[in-house]
Amino acid sequence: MSAKTPRRFRLAGQTAALALAVGAIGVGTAGTAHAGNGATFHSVMIDCTSTQFYRNYNPQTDDFSDPDGTYVYGQYVNIRTGDERSGERGTRAYQNEWGWFSRMCLQGYH
Repeated sequence: MSAKTPRRFRLAGQTAALALAVGAIGVGTAGTAHAGNGATFHSVMIDCTSTQFYRNYNPQTDDFSDPDGTYVYGQYVNIRTGDERSGERGTRAYQNEWGWFSRMCLQGYH
């Protein structure tokens, strides 16, 4: 065995480091969890180039307001389980605070 680290070990280390970094920024695999108030939510992947997280949504007029962050393709977001569909496009979400996504960019929701 040479003094150089074999390529497969370097790749395995790089893959593990990438997985840890991705988990730290909130992009990871799908799962189920609970918000602070006991509501259950599950992870859903963004499948548009990008989408907004909104603090408010009016289902009667189908209007989103108060954008509070942009999420990009491949990121996982937390969607409330049970009453996630509200109005024509609104999907209840929890991203460290309650808000809304348009389900047009959520995998399995459009």
